[in-house]
Amino acid sequence: SPFYEMIRSVYEMWTAKLGDVKDDQSKPAAWYSQGADYWEDEVNCPSDVGGVLGGYGYISQVDIEGSISFLKRVQSIRPELKHEYAIDCGGGIGRVVKHLLLLQFQTVDLLEQSPRLLKAAPKYIGDENHRVREYICLGMQDFNPSPKSYDLIWCQWVCPHLTDIDFIDYLTKCQLSLRDGGVICIKENTIADGSPFEVDEEDSSLTRSAAYYKSIFRQAGLTILYEERQRGFPEELYPLRVSIHIKPSFAFHSFSFLIGPCPLGCIAPPQFEMDINWERAEDKSARITSPAMRSGHAAVVLSSNMVLVHGGHAVDRPFTDTWLLSLSSGDRAESLDDGTQYLPEIQWERLHSVRQDTTGYHRHHSMHVVGSTVYVIGNRISPNDKNNEFVQEKHLEIQKFNLAINDKRVTWCNVRCDALKSIPPRFGHSSVLLNDGRIFIFGGQSADGLIFYNDVIIFNTQNETLEYITESDNRPSRRAFAAMTIVNSKVIIHGGFGKQNTQSQSTRKGTLFCNTFEYDLQRHAWRLLKHLQSEGLSEAVYRAKHSMISLTDGFVIFSGITKKDSDAGFLAGHILNDNCSFTMVDCQGVAPQPRNFTTILQLTPRLVICFGGGSLKNPSSFDSGVYVGSVHKKLPPPTQPTILSGKRKRTRSSTDEPEVAAKRPATRRDAQPQPHVSFDTPPSVPPSESNSFTAYLIAKETQLNQKIAQLEQAYKALEEDKKSVEIGYSKIQGMNEKLEAQNITLQNELDAAKLDINGKSSHALNRLLGMTAETKLKEFDSQSTSAGSQDYRVTQAEYDSLVEAHNKVVAELSTLKQQMKHKDSIHRSVMMSLQQYGQFPKYGDTQDDINVTREVDMD
Repeated sequence: SPFYEMIRSVYEMWTAKLGDVKDDQSKPAAWYSQGADYWEDEVNCPSDVGGVLGGYGYISQVDIEGSISFLKRVQSIRPELKHEYAIDCGGGIGRVVKHLLLLQFQTVDLLEQSPRLLKAAPKYIGDENHRVREYICLGMQDFNPSPKSYDLIWCQWVCPHLTDIDFIDYLTKCQLSLRDGGVICIKENTIADGSPFEVDEEDSSLTRSAAYYKSIFRQAGLTILYEERQRGFPEELYPLRVSIHIKPSFAFHSFSFLIGPCPLGCIAPPQFEMDINWERAEDKSARITSPAMRSGHAAVVLSSNMVLVHGGHAVDRPFTDTWLLSLSSGDRAESLDDGTQYLPEIQWERLHSVRQDTTGYHRHHSMHVVGSTVYVIGNRISPNDKNNEFVQEKHLEIQKFNLAINDKRVTWCNVRCDALKSIPPRFGHSSVLLNDGRIFIFGGQSADGLIFYNDVIIFNTQNETLEYITESDNRPSRRAFAAMTIVNSKVIIHGGFGKQNTQSQSTRKGTLFCNTFEYDLQRHAWRLLKHLQSEGLSEAVYRAKHSMISLTDGFVIFSGITKKDSDAGFLAGHILNDNCSFTMVDCQGVAPQPRNFTTILQLTPRLVICFGGGSLKNPSSFDSGVYVGSVHKKLPPPTQPTILSGKRKRTRSSTDEPEVAAKRPATRRDAQPQPHVSFDTPPSVPPSESNSFTAYLIAKETQLNQKIAQLEQAYKALEEDKKSVEIGYSKIQGMNEKLEAQNITLQNELDAAKLDINGKSSHALNRLLGMTAETKLKEFDSQSTSAGSQDYRVTQAEYDSLVEAHNKVVAELSTLKQQMKHKDSIHRSVMMSLQQYGQFPKYGDTQDDINVTREVDMD
């Protein structure tokens, strides 16, 4: 096929350029140093716009205008994109930084490997240079950005200098450096005449085809959110495409490795083998009946260790409840690999429902989460009706609830969309959440199973409107209980169940489908994928009521009903152009058994979870287990690929001036294509080279897997630190509240003591003053000194008693004062600790703090 011809020609090119990179790293180093020397030479590239654009300086304004228009489109597609931090990789003298990024973002970094061009950048950027945070003198192959540091990463006319593996590694690191809502924009020339690439020997660059680029993006785990072609460029330049990429919605990202004996830089064919190592998780919920014992439910991934489950039924028991399933690592176990070296543990928590209409329950529905809002699609069934009649018989139901995990609560509310009234009611449909937040819905059936649908509903969650598509070419036949996922930005649907058809595999009750369709969201067009013959699997691909998850260039299906005596285990589907082939998935460990209406979800690219569903032989029997699997792709044995040369040499026009023809931002079309070459007998690659590079790939995969494991462990450690900080903060808050209460108590005791002292002192003083005044008066009147009022006379014993009481009160006050100082010291320490968390003002800034620390005047 053309794709494999491209692989072979790429293989030959990289073999010639780089050789065996396992034993000799000198050729890759020479590849980069030759390009660096070219751009550092003032003759090849003057330090101005004309120089960095290879003599095409006049296209700069058209290029910038196209990029501004593109970013506006990006913002409309990606409204959560922030405009704070951006970086231009391969930025030269700062042309894109000055005219594009500084107009859109608050702070910008510039990455450029040429010291000469980087030195000229501040002067060219001019007055806004203070907003350039950092000038980084590095090649992209050596760039290691900090995690979560950029909202936008811009790459233009620089990616051709990277070998394929360094390109994939660079894009992988860029994913980790994106902040929430961030994107990667790549603007590069592409080959458009059927050849996969063109090599420029002068500056060590490789102009790739669009298919070649997209293969690189897939291997880096990126999703293409939007792409367009630059308009207004001269005809002699190759087409310039600009595309925006987002990382997958996982905590850790997928690494796709090169397969077979391909040297560094070679793209890989999508065919691969896979195994999944399973563990049965230990339930820590201490429940008699596990919530996993249900069928026809819906589940959605909230994070890499949290799943939300709603609805379903068990035998004749309907469920309207909502559960939170949390996954954690338990004690170390003798597991099959490092991915499941810790026995997984689960915890079920039921969420409280507010304003839920329980007149019906959801069964064979679907569910998707957008932010904190969960949309539930499908009509509810009356719980008391055994004929499966819908509560809402007139039109399709879409409900939603707001999720508050911390409060363990879901609050239901209505979806107000008048267009729903024109769509028939259904369940058993298929749906998937698109990258832009819309929900794609296909097919389904009526409550009695007599009517099946093959229409398309695209529900916009931002404004709660929908697009209803009832007619399209090549669409699948009417069906329900098909499986659906997203592969390479396209909707994939497989299998399903429909009305009886004598031309298909029909059962006693209807038709079981095996075909696979692809839906192009941009063209709104269906395409039937041709199934390649897979030995022993022709019967196993017939499926309905099964589950499906996506992989790079393919998918995995599991369980469901199949043809009689067929294996309903795990199958991996591989998509290549218009074809789809299947291979069995090797399951090891404690694996889940096939069942109907089970749930299999992808927590991370390497971790899946499976639970729920009814037994195939006994529908009233349910498995209470929750199974966690670690996904691994296996390298096939070395093969001998056919070599097809794809190298093209570039010729100069007679009108080219030497100064400007040396380098341009795009490869010219005046190159003469090399005739197509075919071989009757494919030439072979020496087995030693194949084996050595396969060993290199295995070592590279092991190294990257170790890095992933380290990142996962670091993430877990951060989560534990976060929990410890939250617990410490809670304890400090409790201590602060207790200290405040004790402070109030002490203050009240102090005030009471002062009142008591003042009262006793006044009484004693009055008695002393009364005695002295009366004695002096009687002496003045020459009366007897023994005469006088006995009411105010104080004896020596009374006086001593008064002094003793006074000293006792003074001692009590001294003790209270020491206690106050001690409590005040504790209070200061608490306030300083809280201040570190940014929760309180600096100690001593408030009147309460002044009151707490004030001294008591003992005199």
